[in-house]
Amino acid sequence: MSFWKGKNVLITGGGGFIGSNLAQDLAGFSNVTITVRRGSGLAGNRLVKELEGMVQVLEADLLEMADCRKACQGKDYVFHLAAVIGGAEYIKAHPASILRDNTCMTMNVLEAARASGVKRMMLASSSNVYAENARQPLVESEGFSGEPGRTRFGYAWSKRFAEVLARSFASEFGMKIGIARPFSVYGRGMPLEYEMASIIPRIILNLHKGRPVRLFGDGTQKRSFIYVSDVVECMKLIMEKHPEPDPINIGSRDEIALCTLARRIAALMGKEPRIELTGADKEGGRRGCDIRKAEVLLGFSPKGGLEEGL
Repeated sequence: MSFWKGKNVLITGGGGFIGSNLAQDLAGFSNVTITVRRGSGLAGNRLVKELEGMVQVLEADLLEMADCRKACQGKDYVFHLAAVIGGAEYIKAHPASILRDNTCMTMNVLEAARASGVKRMMLASSSNVYAENARQPLVESEGFSGEPGRTRFGYAWSKRFAEVLARSFASEFGMKIGIARPFSVYGRGMPLEYEMASIIPRIILNLHKGRPVRLFGDGTQKRSFIYVSDVVECMKLIMEKHPEPDPINIGSRDEIALCTLARRIAALMGKEPRIELTGADKEGGRRGCDIRKAEVLLGFSPKGGLEEGL
């Protein structure tokens, strides 16, 4: 951690799932500031409460340039993780607002970082940039080939635009900007509000409440899950070793079908799952992750497996 000792670090979206884990990891070494969305109910944010006394908390609206400039002032490194995100149903229902707000926030943070003389940035993209028909496992060079899935196109295009913006700022202004493409991240601090929750907390919530586990499609879709502490480690390595607008996948070689995942979680909870398959909106029959680039450029490989993480 000598790279991070005494550095002034900004984490946008630091009150969120990945951001709060990153902040906690860096807090003992760096001077960390996190942004949380103004008016988001700071007092009730359990993730921010856990960071109390460890980091500086700045309430900000990243859609406002003045707030972005204030956040970036005096910072050495910026992790841009802030984004409008949610579960599959939320993403499907709000494509326009997600695309608008995420693109605006990224543009503002990049411009504020440029104006403030930030040394390096890391931008969080997403595996959602990949098209449904991209070759498997998903490799970084396929990120702009074809169209993202129709149920997540607003979010996916907001991340594609973010990558284009990063490349543009690096090209024109010489900024050092790394790009991470996390796959299915899970772990401590995941959102539990049903509309915003991703697949693993949804399964857990339904099992806990004795409700059926509802899966889109036929349940055979495969995903590559990675624990949040591994994602944090890889994001730090991107900032340290590869601050270039050259995307790097963050995931695991291990893949699991969603039906199998539901049964595995149920077994760990001592529950008997009732699985309901919608037969609709089956996208991405397989979303495997090619991690060779992270291995070669960063020396990174996930430390934990799915069983241990769950």
